[in-house]
Amino acid sequence: MKRTTELKTFIRLSILPGIGIILLVLAWSISNFLYRTDTYRVPGNEVQLVLNAKQKQMENLLKSVALSMAITENASMLDFNKLKNNPLSKVEELEQSGFSVFVYKNNRLSLWSNNMVPIPEFLDKSFDAKLYKNTSGFYVVEKLVQEQYTIIGLILIKTNYKYENKYLHNSFQAHFNLPDFVRVIQFNLSYSHQINDRQGNYVFSLVPESTMRLQLGKQNLTAALFIIGFILLFTGLNFSRRKLTKATFSRIVSAILITTIIALRVIMIQYKQPAWLYELAVFSTDLFAVNYWFNSLGDLILNSYTILFVVVCIFGHSNLTPFIEYINKKRSVFKIVTALAAIAAILLSSYVLQIALNSLMLDSDLNFKIYLADELTVASLFGIAALTLIIIAYLITVQRLIFLIKNIVSNKVIVRMLLFLYLPAVLLLYVSEFLPDKFTCAFIILLVLTQLYFEPTRHSFSFYRFTLLGVLLSAFLALYIANKQTIKEEAVLKVKITKWLADRDPYIEHRFNETVAMIPTDPELQALCGTPDSVGNFEVQKYITETYFTAFWTKFNVTASFVNADSTNIENPALNNNFIAIDSSFYFKDNFDGSFTYTKFINIEACTQRLFVSLQSTSNLNNEGLQAQLFSITDFIERPFAKNLSFAKYTNHNLVKKSGVYPYRLSDLNYTKNNELQYFLVENGFKHLVYRTDSNTTLILSSETDSVWNIVTSLAYFLVYYNVLLLIYYAIKRLPTLVRNFRFNFKSKIIFLMFSVLVLSFVLVGIGTAWFEVLKYNNKLQNEYTEKTNSICTDLKNFDVFKFESDSVIFDQKELNKYLLNLSEVFATEINIYSKEGRLIAGSDLDMFDKGLKNKFLHPAAHIALANVGLSKYSHNEQIGNLNYISIYAPLTNNENRVLAYINLPYFTKSESIRNEISAMLVAIINLYVFLFLISLFVSLFISDKITHPLLILESKFRNVQLGKSYDEIQYTGNDEIGNLVKVYNRLVGELNESVELLARSEREMAWREMAKQIAHEIKNPLTPMKINVQYLQKAWNEKNPNFEPIFLNTTQSVIEQADTLSNIATEFSNFAKMPRANNEVINLVPILDSIVRMFVNTEKTQLSINFNKLEEALIYADKEHIERVFINLIKNGMQAIPNGKEGIVKVDLFANSKIVRVKIEDNGTGISEELKDKLFRPNFTTKNSGMGMGLAIVKNIIENASGVIWFETELGKGTRFFVEFPVNKLPKA
Repeated sequence: MKRTTELKTFIRLSILPGIGIILLVLAWSISNFLYRTDTYRVPGNEVQLVLNAKQKQMENLLKSVALSMAITENASMLDFNKLKNNPLSKVEELEQSGFSVFVYKNNRLSLWSNNMVPIPEFLDKSFDAKLYKNTSGFYVVEKLVQEQYTIIGLILIKTNYKYENKYLHNSFQAHFNLPDFVRVIQFNLSYSHQINDRQGNYVFSLVPESTMRLQLGKQNLTAALFIIGFILLFTGLNFSRRKLTKATFSRIVSAILITTIIALRVIMIQYKQPAWLYELAVFSTDLFAVNYWFNSLGDLILNSYTILFVVVCIFGHSNLTPFIEYINKKRSVFKIVTALAAIAAILLSSYVLQIALNSLMLDSDLNFKIYLADELTVASLFGIAALTLIIIAYLITVQRLIFLIKNIVSNKVIVRMLLFLYLPAVLLLYVSEFLPDKFTCAFIILLVLTQLYFEPTRHSFSFYRFTLLGVLLSAFLALYIANKQTIKEEAVLKVKITKWLADRDPYIEHRFNETVAMIPTDPELQALCGTPDSVGNFEVQKYITETYFTAFWTKFNVTASFVNADSTNIENPALNNNFIAIDSSFYFKDNFDGSFTYTKFINIEACTQRLFVSLQSTSNLNNEGLQAQLFSITDFIERPFAKNLSFAKYTNHNLVKKSGVYPYRLSDLNYTKNNELQYFLVENGFKHLVYRTDSNTTLILSSETDSVWNIVTSLAYFLVYYNVLLLIYYAIKRLPTLVRNFRFNFKSKIIFLMFSVLVLSFVLVGIGTAWFEVLKYNNKLQNEYTEKTNSICTDLKNFDVFKFESDSVIFDQKELNKYLLNLSEVFATEINIYSKEGRLIAGSDLDMFDKGLKNKFLHPAAHIALANVGLSKYSHNEQIGNLNYISIYAPLTNNENRVLAYINLPYFTKSESIRNEISAMLVAIINLYVFLFLISLFVSLFISDKITHPLLILESKFRNVQLGKSYDEIQYTGNDEIGNLVKVYNRLVGELNESVELLARSEREMAWREMAKQIAHEIKNPLTPMKINVQYLQKAWNEKNPNFEPIFLNTTQSVIEQADTLSNIATEFSNFAKMPRANNEVINLVPILDSIVRMFVNTEKTQLSINFNKLEEALIYADKEHIERVFINLIKNGMQAIPNGKEGIVKVDLFANSKIVRVKIEDNGTGISEELKDKLFRPNFTTKNSGMGMGLAIVKNIIENASGVIWFETELGKGTRFFVEFPVNKLPKA
């Protein structure tokens, strides 16, 4: 049985360390086996099976398409889409499967299933190979030729974008389930895995890249598993240490664990081990770095936990309680010095807390605005975890130090130290800027006051104390984070405004360099090189403009000419001091009128001159559209006007450029009243950084300030987070007790029902509100889209170059593209025009099509909706890579309402706006409901407490009802069901008191009767032999017996003995009825027990021992003589309970702590049977052959008069243990 219990305990205590080890191994496995290329093995067989299955599906699809083609008139999109069983009608399913189908009629494309795959309009030999590679991906080709039709089926293997950023990312089609670092190659290597088609022909090979490229999501998962595993492992070990080891050995194990975790962290940081861990983003310096020991966010979390672990081990109950007992034995001066040291430790830990929080807030790029849930990243969650560990370590330190102070000095001393030492010290630290933050100072003052007021002198859990602490902590964090985030944002604004001072546009620079990349090898420019300036420069200007700077570039004034190659760039008259050198041949100039100029010198092959190209913007450019996002290389483009920021530029006091939501004034006179060149001002809920570059130019960068509502919302979030952590901790710590003692009582039912109703109502109302708002917003946008589309169609109809003749459109390509570009600027959207057959004929910016991110054909779903269904407008969600946007299609008709073409408006900026606004709206709803939920939860707890309080009083009263006690009536004024219960209770209590009085009277009479019988019986026993002896003596006298003298002596001796017996009986009853008055004083049980044991130490056949457990004193308040009588009686009873023939063992054990003194007296006698247990302390009851049975009754009376208790444990055949417990009489505090 004992082994089974020990095994269960071991298994239970091994759960946390076991889970920690599993998580650590899992993190190591993910990083070293699943996603590392040096150990990764391509699952070629699985890929082969998936590809063969897809080829089979594609083959069947192509046959269906061929069968459908046979019944169409001319294989056009219009005719094919009319088919009822159109095999290509499920466009989205085909795209999700990675299938694309294209039909060529007489070698010209006439039918397509999507517009995302770049494909030639005329059939060429690129589809003869089994693997087709273009600018969007790798595709396996399936081909079916039927008469004049060639049907091409493409199966996507992996995307192959030239640019990779947050929208464009090269990854495998989902069904292949391959990591991104695996490459597709068109030749076989010894270490690659060959993939064949269904016929066994070679198609391509798969090979991992030579370096590890773990995706950020998998990096975060790996880091989280390692950190959680590390924490659970050491937490479990510490918990097991506390449960399994004794006090002295526990402190040794604590020291070993502390040394182990510190040494482990030093080795990890010193040698960057494990190496795979420090390859993760969380353990790099990108997110956070302060010094060598706190060089990453991951190190901060692990170090914070290490500090917390050390604090818990040092200030654990098993370590602190003996220290308190040791201090209390010392003189008052030593106690005060210890309390002063504890206060100094609190101040020092507060200083360390501020350093840690400041580093976390100001030395990282993390966002801690918890109310902006949509902007929180995984890194932010790691930061909040580090913040949590730091705060918990600080709170435990302060709580334990205050516990120490309250247990060694009196309240008067604490108040004096608080008023004359602690508060002045905090203020001094604030003034001297060691604690410069006002929120930190206020927090540590309120925290100490709260802990001093609520912290008991013993270990206990107080709901109100922890609730108040949670509110205080949440308020501090909300205010502190808001303050520090403001400081950090001000620093960021200063950096950004300096960076944006030149007003450069990274997207323009990138696109400019791409555009001129082919100029050095252009033969036309080589031919123009060296021609006379007047003629040559005109021809160069014309050629450059018409060949390279069309469409998008028409919004710039382009200048091009040849200059001498031997002159330095800076000496060129085209440049002056206002130009900023980007590189040795690329320059930028701010024209201070809202426009800018880029200039580049280009070396032409076989030319002695260099080409000078200059771009001057003609308007404020909007580069937030589809092209700018898709063509940003690895996200290098930093938006000059980022989210939540507004920007304005003033030249000669006039507003020349602005961006963002803030409504800037037309003049900067109201912003430049301050004489400083750079300063902050707050206006209309925004913080503005005003930067004056010179007397004529002013830049203003603005960000929205935190409102009171934002801070209150943050407080609510932190309070919820705090309570969740508290519940988790309490559940883990008390789970067995909670499960064993859980009662689903009336109060629990009320709380559960109210909580369920609140959660359900908030969820339903929140979802309904969000759904309604999103629907309303989408309807608003659809109306806006319709109006904008109609306006563009009207403008196109009125376009002079756009002429309608019968069923066709006649236009000048160059003029139309230029006009579409102007319209796109006006309506802030890109515009594309498709023919009735679905081919692209014009667009405001064709760069996306030229780079192969889309093909030049109308989306099939839009063609069906417009051409076949006849809709006047069609809205469709489209995707390029990970970029989702709304695309609007509408027919372009003539005056006779005949469709001549289709226009397309891809609303990327609107899609982004929709997401931002919907996200902001949902976050606002969530914040509101979190706040309301928190309030409602506290209200529900308050209401349930009010409802159940009278019931709890009734329950307590009913539970404590005992015969022989008197009870007061419950005062309740409510006239409700509870009031009726109270009335019934009061009536029954009154009747019970009367019944108890009658019963007590009856019991007293019965007791006296029993007592009289017992006394009569006990007196009668010695009287009978006395009477016989007297009669015998009388007979001997009357008969003149010669032996009368010896008879007389014997008889009188017997009578005297019986008279003594009567006297003893009277004495015992007298002692029980009226104990002598106790002379209570502070006594030490150690010498008393030692003296009593020495009295019995020489008793034969009984081994008597005593264990003081290294106690030198155990002080109680009682009568010394009475206490000696108690323990003499108990030890004698233990010795007398041992049967004859058995070696007796009697053990006395003394235990004491800060609250009680307990003495255990254990024997190995016969034990006490069940039927005798309840009678043991009754008067006149005895298990011995002699005596009145008054001993244990008197013992119990003495102990209870000393405010103690006595109880026993027994086991038949093994012995009995008596326990006597007294409250400790503490010496007066200093």
